[in-house]
Amino acid sequence: MKKKLGEKRVGSRESGIRSKDSRYRIQDNPISKFKVQSSKFKVQNSLRELRARVRALEAKSKLIEREKDAFISIVSHELRTPLSVIKGYLDLAADGIFGELPPALKEPILESRVNAERLSRLIENLLEVSRLEAGQLPFKWKSLSIHAIVSSALAEMEGGLRGKRLKVELKLEDNLPLILGDEEKVKKVLRNILQNAIKHSPNGGVIRVDSGIWVSRGKKPGKPEYIYISVLDSGGGIPRAMQKKIFNRFLQMEAPLTRRRNGTGLGLYYCKHVVEHHGGKIWVESREGKGSRFVFTLAVDPLLAKEKGRK
Repeated sequence: MKKKLGEKRVGSRESGIRSKDSRYRIQDNPISKFKVQSSKFKVQNSLRELRARVRALEAKSKLIEREKDAFISIVSHELRTPLSVIKGYLDLAADGIFGELPPALKEPILESRVNAERLSRLIENLLEVSRLEAGQLPFKWKSLSIHAIVSSALAEMEGGLRGKRLKVELKLEDNLPLILGDEEKVKKVLRNILQNAIKHSPNGGVIRVDSGIWVSRGKKPGKPEYIYISVLDSGGGIPRAMQKKIFNRFLQMEAPLTRRRNGTGLGLYYCKHVVEHHGGKIWVESREGKGSRFVFTLAVDPLLAKEKGRK
């Protein structure tokens, strides 16, 4: 028997009704609507719970990070005083103040002094980075010459360059404008990058240092806004996966010849913070087997440097 139009089927989720123009249309069943709305409510409730969990995890992560920084700062302060005493006595002993050292003790004393100095630098770096992150590291702003910064940094690196017989190719543009910055901190950025270049370049290799006006891509040359400094080494390059996190804290790369991880893993992390505080950027360009080029920019305009550095 045929069912007439407009009749409701038993067990159906929909009911059919005839409109005035005799066309048949589907009318939703209230039960179906309730189930859909109930499902939507459950999804929304789950999303709210998920967002709450994510916020809680983020808050917990920030708390752990703050506690870790506080721990590092406290430990560094507590270690600095006794280490200074140890280092002082080792210096006196190595210099023969207590009399001539027996041959069996001379080498261990000298090795201990080297490692005490290394630990002292690590503690100072930890404290400086801790103050930098907390915004407590003072910056002494003044006009700086890039030529003078580069010359001074290279002079301080002369011993390391000579020790590995490395040649430096220098290419600095003439008449570069002065920048506003903290002289010691900008020099330390360049020293850190040069130290990495020396460490990863083979004996007898070449390190190239360039500097000039930086023009952003797509922007017409005009009044200079940034100066760039780049350091290209002749090492084995940095794997692509490592390049994304090379400026992270405590990240270290193996020296290619010794396969040892020397250093604190704070050098490039410090560089990133200082450069950004000067309104600039820092990045690395590298291909495995082709060396690495570290580039950083510094703002020329004093207002630009201070405004971007505060962000």
